[in-house]
Amino acid sequence: MYLVDNSHIANKGLALSYKHLSLTDRHYIEIERKGGATLNEIAIKINRSQSTISREISRNTGGRGYRHKQAHRLTVERHQEKNKSLKLTLELKEVVNKYLKKDYSPEQISGRLKLKGHSSVHHETIYQYILV
Repeated sequence: MYLVDNSHIANKGLALSYKHLSLTDRHYIEIERKGGATLNEIAIKINRSQSTISREISRNTGGRGYRHKQAHRLTVERHQEKNKSLKLTLELKEVVNKYLKKDYSPEQISGRLKLKGHSSVHHETIYQYILV
């Protein structure tokens, strides 16, 4: 059912494309973990990287172990909690504007803000600020 031959990918050194885990994937992970399968075995069977499986289990394991419905609910809640709206304080906007006038790229500004101890601002947020 989940067996996928991805040897052609490994042989060419190409990375797997990113795709969110589904509830079905999580159910499969739960069953395989209870059966004693290794992370690598699970990853191969559902055509994901071992690190994806490892992160999934570490992020979504509760007091009673890894349970697929709980894992899916926790993931959905985490995604809903993400603040995707543009929220730059007036102070941060002033700092960003100062660096923009010096021809810094958004990536450089983001790094500079982090070095200076300001709130972490992703470079994409700065791009969105510039475009607005």
